[in-house]
Amino acid sequence: MQNLHFQELDHNITCIDTEFMHEGIASSYLIGKNGKYSLVETGPANSIPVLLACFDAKKISLESIEYVIVTHVHLDHAGGAGFLMQHLPKAILVVHPRGARHMADPSRLMAGAKEVYGEEAFKKNFGEILPIPSHRILEAKDGFCLNMNGRKLEFLDTPGHAKHHNCIWDAESQGMFTGDTFGISYPPFKKEKGTFLFASSSPVQFDPKAAHESIERIMKYNPRYVYPTHYGRFENVSTLAKQLHESIDILVSIATSTPPGPGREKAMQEKIKQVFLQKLQELGCTLDQETILRYWKTDIELNAQGLECWLKSQSVAS
Repeated sequence: MQNLHFQELDHNITCIDTEFMHEGIASSYLIGKNGKYSLVETGPANSIPVLLACFDAKKISLESIEYVIVTHVHLDHAGGAGFLMQHLPKAILVVHPRGARHMADPSRLMAGAKEVYGEEAFKKNFGEILPIPSHRILEAKDGFCLNMNGRKLEFLDTPGHAKHHNCIWDAESQGMFTGDTFGISYPPFKKEKGTFLFASSSPVQFDPKAAHESIERIMKYNPRYVYPTHYGRFENVSTLAKQLHESIDILVSIATSTPPGPGREKAMQEKIKQVFLQKLQELGCTLDQETILRYWKTDIELNAQGLECWLKSQSVAS
């Protein structure tokens, strides 16, 4: 753990940097109401000391945290849930029904992550994944409403990035906690000309049609804010939604225009990288490529992997 970094937002929401990989990559959100709290996203196990230090700095008792909410079970969002729950005696984990069994038995999650990232990177970035007793897991189906001490949180089934993905509508802030459904952006890429936001097509369940539909569903709530996990709160939501729709179409175009063969995934990585760099240049970003790729390298690789999975699924379906 390096420097503890969290930002107090309005509506009793705290954005906490989980220090996943490095600062400015992933955030958790602490939501408060009359002395009770819910946490949206845990980050991986390696991030739990950061969260506990934040609670301590804010003088929040561990007994006052009632719910731990994960938008989906990818490890940068939920990998540390089991470890964190050991420290929160009264907390219940709230998760999409498709993800609940993986929180109770994370063996398949670990195997899948090691296959994607490799054993060494898995240990470095994620740490141990602990199971959560089933009696402490609450499955949040589409339309489920959580009453957090008088604060209403509504859960929406939002596939596209993953089939086990929920977004959470907070009526009090008029904001939507979006996980990866509403794309990814990092602090250095918020410029005067606009924000560079891009869709995540990471493996293995990317579905562009469902992704478009989930964005439209979010927009029906007319959110004032979105709170993506990567990274921090955003306004100008309608502008970002248009950009996100475009980025999904760009990814699909890259996938369908790249010739099949053993080098296809690498070729898609290069095309995605060039699109990223071009978009940032248009926004007036003057950062050098090395700094840019410090943030985007893993996303470029994962997006290409996910597109490869999607292309193979389309081939099987046809």
